[in-house]
Amino acid sequence: MKTFSSREGEIVYAVQGKGPRNFLLVHNAGGSHKMMHYTMAHFSKRGKTVVPDLLGHGFSAAPPIEYTVNLFAQSLIQLCKHEKLDHIVFIGLNYGGNVGLEVAQIAPHLISHLILIEPPMFMEPWIVKVVERHIKELANPSEQWVQETVDSVLMKASAEEREIALRSYGKTPSFVKASTYKNLLLWDKKHSSQCSIPTLMIQVSQPFCVEKKVKTTFPNLQVSRVVGSGPWATLEVPTQVHAMIDRFLEF
Repeated sequence: MKTFSSREGEIVYAVQGKGPRNFLLVHNAGGSHKMMHYTMAHFSKRGKTVVPDLLGHGFSAAPPIEYTVNLFAQSLIQLCKHEKLDHIVFIGLNYGGNVGLEVAQIAPHLISHLILIEPPMFMEPWIVKVVERHIKELANPSEQWVQETVDSVLMKASAEEREIALRSYGKTPSFVKASTYKNLLLWDKKHSSQCSIPTLMIQVSQPFCVEKKVKTTFPNLQVSRVVGSGPWATLEVPTQVHAMIDRFLEF
């Protein structure tokens, strides 16, 4: 693992591979780079692959600040400059996809392709209620909260995959998760309609995102769907996800 001191705090990240492409893999809210374990192994065979722990997550610093989509995007832009990354294939898992859209708004020259894996951007009403409930629960989380959350998200994962999710989600401080969720609901996503970068949205068996709304918003979008997975598809069905991305990058 490597470290980078962004303006907002120290970011810990992994780097593997070399080749004609650059990949930036960004995990979900509350998770860590471990959620992209299989995806890093796959794409590091195709190019330089950088997988950070977002600020406040994993091994990265967790300063007492507001954790907004813009904050994460700005810190990753700094990391890309530090690692001399450009023309990036940005692969964002859930909340990581929202961060990718924010990067695309601030620094569109950085990204060649944008992959959004079940992004919580135009959320179904039921998922908004789940997020609101989580924010309240994180004020005084019970010992079983992480276990129950992971169990509610994973559909059919192995014991090893569940352990990865538990360790990733359990390591992130409660105040970071609460701030991240709160600011997700406040995020202004209007500029997403200006994103002309080739974009693939991968939905799952229980979608968070209103597909119709996304299709009418993005001018350059393709949509696909995996089978038998909750929103953490890079952990549950990585081979399906990777095959779709590989095909998307051929065009």
